[in-house]
Amino acid sequence: FIAYDPAVEDEKSLSVLDALVEGAPFKKADDKGIILGEVLAENLGARMGGKVVYTLTDSQGEIVSGLGRVSGIVRTGAPSVDGALALLPLGTMQKLLGYERDEATGLAVFIDDQRRSAQVAEALRLKVDDSVAVLTWSEVQPDLAGFIAMKVNSTFVLEGIILLLIAAGIFNTLLVSVMERTRELGVMIAVGFSPFRVFAMVVFESLWLALLGLLTGAAVTAGPYYYLHERGIDFSAALGEGQAEVAGVAVDSLVKVAIYPESLLAIVGFVVLATMLSGLYPALRAGRVEPVEAIRLV
Repeated sequence: FIAYDPAVEDEKSLSVLDALVEGAPFKKADDKGIILGEVLAENLGARMGGKVVYTLTDSQGEIVSGLGRVSGIVRTGAPSVDGALALLPLGTMQKLLGYERDEATGLAVFIDDQRRSAQVAEALRLKVDDSVAVLTWSEVQPDLAGFIAMKVNSTFVLEGIILLLIAAGIFNTLLVSVMERTRELGVMIAVGFSPFRVFAMVVFESLWLALLGLLTGAAVTAGPYYYLHERGIDFSAALGEGQAEVAGVAVDSLVKVAIYPESLLAIVGFVVLATMLSGLYPALRAGRVEPVEAIRLV
């Protein structure tokens, strides 16, 4: 059961009600209606205007029952959600469970960046007594947190493989370049270039390759990224009448991409670092060229 306060009409509180296919949201906090998930309503044989008896455990641990008329049907497309969702007005729920207007069993805090949830939770723990438990979303929904962690870690593995392939390509390019310019490098050392300057020249070339590669990659991906960030990809046709869900949480069929600024900086840093490291051996080989032997090469 979920309690809903009609007086609070922000985007977060109305997110479930966006899936209403019949009826309307509650008009007041002590409304006698009840909103059910479509599958749950079918299993109960309940229709719009029909009576439903629900049973709960009150604040004293006693079993209490209530009666409500079906005032709305919700269809999210997620079987576990539509088969278990029951939405009651906040006032009705408080009265039935024996709570005062300023009492509640739980309070959800929405933040803009979920990565700050642990920090926010810690700050809240310092402001409440020991009788109140402050939990992050990952502690409340460990299955969902585990799924997200698995997806994130698999992405890191894939990015690592791509980074190794990039480094191998840069290494091969620079090594072949040094081998083809052995005579040229030998002449440079013979006329006064120090081995360190030759080494630094090749390292500088690898840096330029990294920067040019990043600029080219940004130019190529800017358009697709903007499209996927603003419009996304709609998987509703592939899902049919249903909707994707993870650990009982419905997932929007419209998927949009986004990247955190710090993640972008990390990617740039790793690409530059991998390219520079790939150029170290070719640069060392260039700095060790023997002028006499190199000049004799045709």
